[in-house]
Amino acid sequence: MGNEVENWLHITSPNKKDIKNILKSLHLQTETSPYGYRNIQVKNNTFTARATTKWSPPIDEYKQWKQLYPNIHIHALYKEEFLHFAGRIFGDIQENVDFKSVTSNDVRNAKSGLLYELNEILYLAEHMDDHWRNDN
Repeated sequence: MGNEVENWLHITSPNKKDIKNILKSLHLQTETSPYGYRNIQVKNNTFTARATTKWSPPIDEYKQWKQLYPNIHIHALYKEEFLHFAGRIFGDIQENVDFKSVTSNDVRNAKSGLLYELNEILYLAEHMDDHWRNDN
């Protein structure tokens, strides 16, 4: 079994049809399928979802959606279960956390930006405090 990646996704579009088409294409997480999208919330021309993927965030899927629906805006966060990587995609910009220089206290004390978002949405500091990966 591959390493799991926890993902959070928020997509907006001026065209509601784009959102509907993306929603139709999602592979949903079920009791028998542990990988896929869940907790999908749709409001007007936006949707937010969580997903579990294997090995990496679904960046290729995001790129495909962007090609099919060029007016969408993608805001995504991701965190690998063993903290080999975590990061954010905001539009066309991708940022990653450098775990060699970032501690759970840095994450906990962040008031904005990447570390703040990862902690607020994916509970990064708590994950970093696990006794196997404790950085304090």
